[in-house]
Amino acid sequence: MPKAPPRKPPGATGDSYWRVLGRHVWKGARQALVIAAILGASQLAGYLRKRGSGESDTAVPNAPAVLVLGNESSFSEALASHPEGIVVNFHSAGCKFCTKLAPHYEVAARELREGGPILASLDSEDGGAMLEKLNVDRYPTVLWLWRGERAAELARASEKSAADIVKWARWLLTPAVQDLEARSEFLEALPDLRGSLHESRHLFVAFNRTDSAGLRDAIENVAQRHRQRNVFLFIGEAASNGTLLKAYGPDEALDLDYNGTAEPKEVLAWVTGIVEQAVVAELKSKVEAKKKQLEELQAEAALQRKAASEGGNNSNITAEPLASASEPTAAAPSAGSEEL
Repeated sequence: MPKAPPRKPPGATGDSYWRVLGRHVWKGARQALVIAAILGASQLAGYLRKRGSGESDTAVPNAPAVLVLGNESSFSEALASHPEGIVVNFHSAGCKFCTKLAPHYEVAARELREGGPILASLDSEDGGAMLEKLNVDRYPTVLWLWRGERAAELARASEKSAADIVKWARWLLTPAVQDLEARSEFLEALPDLRGSLHESRHLFVAFNRTDSAGLRDAIENVAQRHRQRNVFLFIGEAASNGTLLKAYGPDEALDLDYNGTAEPKEVLAWVTGIVEQAVVAELKSKVEAKKKQLEELQAEAALQRKAASEGGNNSNITAEPLASASEPTAAAPSAGSEEL
């Protein structure tokens, strides 16, 4: 039996109650989405784009799932055919770590045939100038190439299982930028967003302006490269002036304003500078923590050595011999006696 619709409270008339209720529910849901973006839960709502290869969805049984790029020309064609992203495993003959990765990469490619990005491979001998352009100088190197540019790398690729590769590849297809419409909704959620940030990281927010039509593409370009450590939002509500881009820190004192244009390279350089400073700060913090830990261990070891040394000295001390029972002892004068 279907549930009865909720009853209006006493005094509510017409459709006004339902409109107000709908606004409150929608407002709460939108704020939850904003907060979810910084907490990482937005990935649960990520979408998986269909591969744009134009090939049939029906896989040929036992056919290799990895797209093998035989030369620099086929590599360039693959990049042009998949501007929204392709994963490429750069490998080298005789590389034992490449050999270790290969079967896992193939299994992952099979699983990602539907609902995942293309997984391709390129031998270092066939890469030509593209290897230098993409800064590939060690093998294996597994890269996410977005619009033909190096955007993300699978860290320690040779250690990854097929499941690890699939998880990473599907994450790549989730939105790099979270889109919101109203500035008021973002500002309302900002305190919670600040509280979720690491002490050295920022939340990058781009605000749509009528004089900066290319800003959304510029922030997408940045997010594809730096979303592994940061979250990016785009506020669609247009304004004629005001802040174009801002980096929000855990505390308002750490906020940074961008004063440049919407030109992609300029935006990328500004964000990259902030991200790199944060990386250095985190490394320094880790070094200081390790240094303090080492000092504590050294101090503890010194105390243990001192205690062991004092224990050894005490065991070597010889007690003075007690007086022999046959030796006469001087008698003490009795109380109150006087010498005559």
